[in-house]
Amino acid sequence: MAGYGIQWRPPVDRLDCSKFRVGRFILISDNPVMKGEIIRKGDTQIIKDLFKNSETLETIKWLSDCKYKIEEKEKPESRWLTVEIIKIVGDTAYLQGSYPNIDNKPVLKIFKVK
Repeated sequence: MAGYGIQWRPPVDRLDCSKFRVGRFILISDNPVMKGEIIRKGDTQIIKDLFKNSETLETIKWLSDCKYKIEEKEKPESRWLTVEIIKIVGDTAYLQGSYPNIDNKPVLKIFKVK
């Protein structure tokens, strides 16, 4: 298959997302433009936005091994972001975020920091 430009990747439910549940990560995105650091422990994560020089504490709820919801108490639940790990290459995970009733689903990249 590789010779025809088709690349096989395992279904999301077969990815091993365990190493992205806890730790320190660098976040990079082209659309929207973002660069930051994520420090994730248990059901919380701190996001340090390096462009805005800001820090946000978020509560996360894991919905499956590779999918979680960011619960933002200051926003109604209908505006909470759902994130799914869609691809893993080594210590890099590609995340697709989605909001209810919004078609735009950006893909972000995080690198695990050792």
